[in-house]
Amino acid sequence: MVFLPDGSMGNTDTLFGDLERNNWKQIPKTNGVFEVQRGDIFIWGTRGASGGEYGHTGIFVDSSANILHCNFGYNGITTNPHNNIWIANGQPPITVYRSATATRPPKPTPSKKFKVGEIVTFTNIAMNWVGGTKIGFFSMVRNFRVNRLNDDGTIYIRMMDNSWGGNVYERDIQLASNNSIERNDVVKLRPQASHWVNGNAINIDNKTTRIFHVKARKGNQLLLYADSAGGWEVWTYDWDCILVSKFKVSKTGSYGNPNNIQANEKVTFGQFATKWKNYKGVSSNVTIKLNEYNSVYNVLQRNRDNTIRIQSQEDATIHGWIKVSEAEKAPNNQFKRGDYVKLKASATHWVNGDAIVIENKTTRSFLVKIRNGNTLLVYSEAANGWQTWVYDWDVTK
Repeated sequence: MVFLPDGSMGNTDTLFGDLERNNWKQIPKTNGVFEVQRGDIFIWGTRGASGGEYGHTGIFVDSSANILHCNFGYNGITTNPHNNIWIANGQPPITVYRSATATRPPKPTPSKKFKVGEIVTFTNIAMNWVGGTKIGFFSMVRNFRVNRLNDDGTIYIRMMDNSWGGNVYERDIQLASNNSIERNDVVKLRPQASHWVNGNAINIDNKTTRIFHVKARKGNQLLLYADSAGGWEVWTYDWDCILVSKFKVSKTGSYGNPNNIQANEKVTFGQFATKWKNYKGVSSNVTIKLNEYNSVYNVLQRNRDNTIRIQSQEDATIHGWIKVSEAEKAPNNQFKRGDYVKLKASATHWVNGDAIVIENKTTRSFLVKIRNGNTLLVYSEAANGWQTWVYDWDVTK
């Protein structure tokens, strides 16, 4: 007996007939090798064979050179891709079928997103090296150099000291940050800077007379804001910027749900804030100035129309009304990518609403993979690569 791809049992005579009747076509070898694709069905054995080592069926889940990675077993089709059949002389006969409606996937090609020699680091979605090995804490936040672009689209990266390396998927790496400039920092452009991200040339005034506020960071790109240009903003590369001053985050206490800003909480302007709704009680639609971005505000009042009245902690003369959607809760601490943290005993729930179990608060340390406002994406190597979002006020060093 053999196990069919749907898990039912039959013999090879029946399977051959069923495939032919259901519009599956037998595919030939090319230069002695089956050019299989994901989803093809194989029969390993001879017509009429049963039990024993031969007479298996399965579904191809991948293909590489002369190796066919397949799923099969006495419990039907399994999810273990480590049973390999080499197409070589002396092996049992193998017949391969493909559905007449199947389309051949495009042949993998080397990555065009990265170049050999570029410095990269893992993204926040990265979990495993190619092959399934978990990415360890130390590798997760280190920089690597692109060493080789593989023909199958994966990328071979090596440590900066060239001591070791491994293959990764393109989706799991990003260009390494060139500096530590972050949201709300103040910067100026390098004299060598020539073009913005959108391709427009940078004029000499921007490189000699202006300073900019960083409204957002995305990988190697910074969203710059200049009040001297009437509230103009543009994306630039981090390597084209020089830090003028760091934004000093206010050390505030726990202040509740970050999606429901209320009176007596601390906020900063969000990425999309450009104008005051009401400025100092006398003007409306006033452009937000650079020094006003670079401040933490006390929320004095929340109104029913979803606006809030705020006042700067650094300069009490700066105050007015803005939309709630244009504000963000001021970060509660300075934790960033690469830091190690543990949960406070008072922590009760993750950002997704799931309860935090006692084991996570007593036995585990976490790596911060990324920060987004008041939330941190924390990664636990001890939990087999598990990661989740947590509020910054629920963690400590």
